[in-house]
Amino acid sequence: MITVFGATGNTGSPLVDTLLAKGAAVRAVTSDPAKVAPLSAEDSKAAMIAAGMQEEVAAAMVELASIAPKGYLAGIETTVSDVLGRPARCLRDFVAENRDAFVQ
Repeated sequence: MITVFGATGNTGSPLVDTLLAKGAAVRAVTSDPAKVAPLSAEDSKAAMIAAGMQEEVAAAMVELASIAPKGYLAGIETTVSDVLGRPARCLRDFVAENRDAFVQ
């Protein structure tokens, strides 16, 4: 799953279109959700298959997208600490620590 922030903006919108055309699973984040039309699981799967993804893989991506919001993928992995030698941080803490990079 690829998360695109600013998904309805001048850069984000074409990026989302390109990713979807290539069969990527995309989570669109926008400050104006009224600009985003939901995509059904069937349409999402069909778009991934049309972009060349194998049907089994597309079905798995749709299933993952359906269970992630329910918290089934919320386990804690050690990858970040294994690679960086420090614990992972939540997005809120990262943004707070790097606020100046996000605010002009």
